[in-house]
Amino acid sequence: MTSFFQTWLQHVDSKSRPQIRVGASAIFWSIWLTRNDVIFDNKIFYSYLQVIFRTTYWTRFWSTLQKEADQPNLKRACRVMEIVAMEIFAKNGWLLSNRLRA
Repeated sequence: MTSFFQTWLQHVDSKSRPQIRVGASAIFWSIWLTRNDVIFDNKIFYSYLQVIFRTTYWTRFWSTLQKEADQPNLKRACRVMEIVAMEIFAKNGWLLSNRLRA
């Protein structure tokens, strides 16, 4: 991950870099797991929100492995990501009362 984001992370505060790496890794991991579910288990995904919430799950899970001072920032970022995603979907016709299927 370091080599993948090396150029981009040069412009980010050095204290924030590990947190960004955790978030980016969670995004890639969630996409990979979702892809595997579709390919190997024939699951059908009805919304991108499922991938987003899977990402925030893994970010929160992995935040426990970070420095204690960084954990609240990662959890706050997850909450903001979920809120923004739900607002975007709601503004574009998604009913929040719809259930995300597992």
